[in-house]
Amino acid sequence: MTRRYHLSPEFIDTIEPELQELAEQSYGARQLDTLDGIERYYSTQYFRNLSDVDKGLSLAAIRAHELKAEWGLGSSINEDGLFPVQLPSERLSFDETDASVMSGAAGAYVAEYRSDEEEVEKQYTLSQLKQLGVLAMNLKPIDRGRSINLPAIREQPPLKVTVSGDIHGDFSMFISSLAHQGSITPYGTLEVIAPVDEYIISGYHSVEPNLVNCMIEHLAGKYSSEEKEILYKQIVTNEGEWSQRGIPGTGFADYGFSSGSLRFLREWIPEENLQSGSVMESLTVYPGRRNVTLDVVKGESGIHLKQMVFGDEDVEAGECVQDLFIDNNNIPGFIETLGLADAGRTSPIEILALLQSRLLSQEGDRAR
Repeated sequence: MTRRYHLSPEFIDTIEPELQELAEQSYGARQLDTLDGIERYYSTQYFRNLSDVDKGLSLAAIRAHELKAEWGLGSSINEDGLFPVQLPSERLSFDETDASVMSGAAGAYVAEYRSDEEEVEKQYTLSQLKQLGVLAMNLKPIDRGRSINLPAIREQPPLKVTVSGDIHGDFSMFISSLAHQGSITPYGTLEVIAPVDEYIISGYHSVEPNLVNCMIEHLAGKYSSEEKEILYKQIVTNEGEWSQRGIPGTGFADYGFSSGSLRFLREWIPEENLQSGSVMESLTVYPGRRNVTLDVVKGESGIHLKQMVFGDEDVEAGECVQDLFIDNNNIPGFIETLGLADAGRTSPIEILALLQSRLLSQEGDRAR
């Protein structure tokens, strides 16, 4: 899998449209991260056209990879003095893909692939070659799903969460960190490019209604009818979009406005007064196997979605391998993201009906 990168937001707007178009046109041509022998780059016209300083930085990228060095990732702090200061909040390894990007090899590969043989090769700086490599590697096929950005909370950095589904319609969340406004490369330069720290939390088939129900119970369990209606309006900001995206068409036989599961969730009454740390629901990830679960855990100020592994030979029984925390303030937006992703077997109309039955007073509040 191609390694992805984070670009500082203020930097993206400065990238030349020509470079963006070039990267988009070349995406998918070949696997850019399988460049054999990056050293071949040093015999190309692209490398010979670089300045002496850029050549030095390009060669340093290869040495950094050979030395198994690390990136320093965190927030850059500009202070008076000769050099910018950065206090790394974490470190990531520097691999072959990084070396091909930071040396300019990947960018040169993109440019060379698209260049017309009858034209003179364009002169690119090392910075432009890096941009080409990063842009091309960050591109991916358009797929169904929906994303939400979660702000930094406690020890959790800002995150981008994309709710989607795999080829089988199984629930997937792709989580990547947005914390890096810059980075210190293994060869000591400050960059606006940083590797993305990315992980996945999975479920089996459509777990979105179960997740929504737990979040509603956590957030609105003690709300009055009026407060529940306000919450509903916070979540469902555009009912027309829910209906439009809920048209069947994913190809799964059990897609759409479902049957018994929805009726069950409408009537489901979790245990009252659950304490922080309690598991509200544990969902199987693989059918017939209970060794991997997606657990919905009640927190003091939000919900934890935890990928748990039990009895696996590589980890201890009951170990949490991934943990996504959603603060109470972000739960309404997250529920909307779950519903409108429309990427697996659950129709947004189904989740909309669940929200209406649990939150709108005319649907009736359950007795407490």
